Amino acid sequence: MIPQSNPDIQTTEPSPRLSYKFQRLRERIRRSILAGEFGERLPGERALARRYHANAKTVNKALCDLATEGLLVRHIGRGTFVANSASEEGETAPGLRSRQFACISDTGCDAHERFDRELSAGVTENGDRLVFHGRSTRRGTASLNDWPADARSDTHGLFVTMPRALSDRNDLDEELILHACRRQTPVVAVGACAASAKLNAVAPDFVDGGFRLAEHLLRVGCDVVRTVTTQQNRETAAVLNGARTAAARFGGQIAQFDLTKSTAISNGNGNGNTEDQTVGLMLIGSDAIRAFLADKHARHAWEQGIIAVACFPDVGDESTAGDKLTAYECDAGTIARWACRLMNDTRPGRRPVEFLIPGMLHVRETICTTTPAQLERETAKSSRRLPEIAI
Repeated sequence: MIPQSNPDIQTTEPSPRLSYKFQRLRERIRRSILAGEFGERLPGERALARRYHANAKTVNKALCDLATEGLLVRHIGRGTFVANSASEEGETAPGLRSRQFACISDTGCDAHERFDRELSAGVTENGDRLVFHGRSTRRGTASLNDWPADARSDTHGLFVTMPRALSDRNDLDEELILHACRRQTPVVAVGACAASAKLNAVAPDFVDGGFRLAEHLLRVGCDVVRTVTTQQNRETAAVLNGARTAAARFGGQIAQFDLTKSTAISNGNGNGNTEDQTVGLMLIGSDAIRAFLADKHARHAWEQGIIAVACFPDVGDESTAGDKLTAYECDAGTIARWACRLMNDTRPGRRPVEFLIPGMLHVRETICTTTPAQLERETAKSSRRLPEIAI
């Protein structure tokens, strides 16, 4: 005989065992929230401790877990709210109440000013406000001191602009990131790679730029691509990784040259051999580009068609078009708009996101040629070697 199932008997899967007291308290608070017992704003931790007969530390740990999941939103000095409730949306949603964002930026820099204008326009479009704070610490480093203490409680999000990532140091003090995380204030780095797993970032696709520049130089006939940098950081390393990938795919050599360690580019390719090899220069960062253009020997070699040149300027540097240099360029407005979008989509409990914005390769004069007679004399030489160039 086949046993008949009883519809009155409900079979449920056993819930996972909750070993710690804060886990059991967390589930009790969750049920109360979903049942609507608290409304839009939860009582204070001491009131919850009395209600559930637990100590304040256990309550705090349970609330932190629920905030990490995104069920709650906690603001220091304002209280704990149910996510997406009317009270919380009234503090953050456009149209109900204007939000205030802060931006840490270097003053007196054209690249930063261009980013600042684009960010301000993007924030204003949503009916919000952007307050700028200059960097009071050493150049290229944003620290907690750059974010005024009296403005932190009113800040709904923090931008840190770093458009000169290929030429300057671009660091965020760990204390700044941790303090923002404790306040559940999202931080977005604009123009540079994420320096921490807790950091949102919108940056140019540095790997793509290095790959496309090296591919271009190799395709025009360069045997050796010498990368020239003034800064060694995660962004320039990403450009070099892209260049090495292109060299491995299309054939060729990548030789690295650091202007901070030497003032002259040698004839060698890294192995001491340049006979019958055509050399291309990849200038990484606006400072490296300016150093190249300021050296008359380097410019002469390029203008005579002896070497090929392509560059990756810092974001917002528009001088490469006027100098007729082949360049991989990224639009500051596009990066700023994506930074505003990322800030608007960021919620407490969500994992940080890094957006990589591809640029565009503008092919101009990679190899300059002069008159036919001069070109014939140059090609008749036994080798086309990079001359000794002092930068």
